[in-house]
Amino acid sequence: METIREKNIRERLAQRWLKIPAQWLKYAAALLMVLSSANTVILKNAVIRLDTYTQESLMAAMDADSQLMGWVGAASIIDALAGLAVPLFAFLLVEGMLHTSDFRRYLLRTAVTAVVGEAAYDFALTGRFLDLSHQSPMLGLLICLIMLYFMGRVEKQPLVDRVILQILLALSGLFWVLLLRVEHGLPVVLMTAVFYCLRDHWVVKLVLALVCSLQYPLAPMSFIALVFYNGKREMKCPPMFFYVLYPAHLLILGVVGRYILA
Repeated sequence: METIREKNIRERLAQRWLKIPAQWLKYAAALLMVLSSANTVILKNAVIRLDTYTQESLMAAMDADSQLMGWVGAASIIDALAGLAVPLFAFLLVEGMLHTSDFRRYLLRTAVTAVVGEAAYDFALTGRFLDLSHQSPMLGLLICLIMLYFMGRVEKQPLVDRVILQILLALSGLFWVLLLRVEHGLPVVLMTAVFYCLRDHWVVKLVLALVCSLQYPLAPMSFIALVFYNGKREMKCPPMFFYVLYPAHLLILGVVGRYILA
């Protein structure tokens, strides 16, 4: 259970002027997602054409071409910014699972988005609608949601049994994202498990999740927003918008990158 000290800290923060609802976090995560996809599909693949360089040849080309150096620098900056979205998606997935009124519908929407989004993801990156070399982050979220479902099923077990089972479930999630080569899979599984299993320990869960995000240089900045999260949804647009946005923006970027900028 949440300690008195953690509750006091959370309540003091909630009384401040900055109160961030789930909707703001969703907008931020969606914007960063689109920015990251555009960076990969347009800037890296269509403009810089990173796949045509080795590391050594890219360094030599950058020395000879200042414009190329600028593009590569911009891509690196956007990559760093995109890391801000990873903790947000993990946190929002747990919040959605805890507050949904119909888990089956929530799971179905996520599954459909993951399947359709996988084809769009492969098309945007490779020009094919099926590529098994690596999988989209949305598939990782689906794996995490299934993991959360089973974690919820063991909630009534004795403490020691529950902890052991939840650790095993987290390891199972890690196994699948690593086996399927899901992009951002490992940190998302770890943060999702921490956000869910330690949801009643507000300070501890943020600290541990922050540690899990350290492979992304700027990701810890996302936790500033999570500190001021007010626990409210405040929906201002249809929930389906975010599910449609994922495959739609990948398809659009894929067409632009492969047929307009080619």
